[in-house]
Amino acid sequence: MMTELALPLARVKRKIEQMDDNVTSLLRRLGVTRGARNLKSAAELSESDHRTAGSRAARGPASIEELLKEGTLVESAEGACFVVERAYPAHYRHGPDALADLLEVDPNAAADYAIERRIAGNSFRDFLFLDTETTGLAGAGALAFMVGVAYFESRNPGTAGAPPHDVLIVRQYFLRDHADEPAMLRQLEDLLTTRAGLITFNGRSFDMPLLDNRYLLNRMPSPLVAVPNIDLLLPARRLFRARLGSCALGALEKTFLGLERTHEDVPGWLIPSLYNDYLLTGDARELLRVFYHNEIDMLSMVTLAARIFRLLSGPLSGEPLDRLSLGRWQAELGMNKRAEQTLRELV
Repeated sequence: MMTELALPLARVKRKIEQMDDNVTSLLRRLGVTRGARNLKSAAELSESDHRTAGSRAARGPASIEELLKEGTLVESAEGACFVVERAYPAHYRHGPDALADLLEVDPNAAADYAIERRIAGNSFRDFLFLDTETTGLAGAGALAFMVGVAYFESRNPGTAGAPPHDVLIVRQYFLRDHADEPAMLRQLEDLLTTRAGLITFNGRSFDMPLLDNRYLLNRMPSPLVAVPNIDLLLPARRLFRARLGSCALGALEKTFLGLERTHEDVPGWLIPSLYNDYLLTGDARELLRVFYHNEIDMLSMVTLAARIFRLLSGPLSGEPLDRLSLGRWQAELGMNKRAEQTLRELV
């Protein structure tokens, strides 16, 4: 009996010894040593900490004006707001799609789908893309410290006889502190008066109510109440959720738009704390990631809108499951002939 037990016990002992060797090897590779001979003294640790802190102090906080030299302080009667603007040629490719793809489809296709009925007679050249970065998700205290907008504009190339060419203007309004907010809201209002409507992603539930509240708190009439708003989240869910599952913008970029953001990006949940750190320290280095995040959001909305409206306006294209979702949506809206055509062509 003892001999029978000894064999399994010996195997267990060998296993434990092998595990000990593996753990010891791993700790050695990580730089962990046995005993206290290599530990730093309290004085040495204090000196190291002081050197690190001194290095940071010597570097000092970097202002947003230093880091983004292309930005300007735009003055208005309410004060000044820091504005960064970039121009992308219409042929610029964001993933596999060109920005100009959107100009080839008709926004009036959305009218029949109850997305926005007030856009008849307009083209996508008339709309303004809008996306906010905020200090929180809800409540009266939530502040949009960055409002990004994008719109198409025809520019003269400066060469005699050459025709104008389309560019996408990406503009970001940034609050260096809360006192800049009235100036930002006024500049946003001035821009809105030149546009037929807005295109957002979840804007009806989040961006628009938040900005409306900020106009109210600043005792300014909100220009957003009467502005048509195409919220891309509604058609994205209708068309792509059956195939893709999540219809968050970041998920759609990976699974649908063929995009992968770089290491410059920052997760959305971290953005409020980065802005709060900036207000406390004056150091804007980490905010460069927020500018990148906001800019990519707007470029992705442009290419996402092109794909959505191409599917809505036909001729039929796209993945079969997306077209099935389109046929079901048409049937729910009472568009029976179009639903039948969609499903017959799918079959």
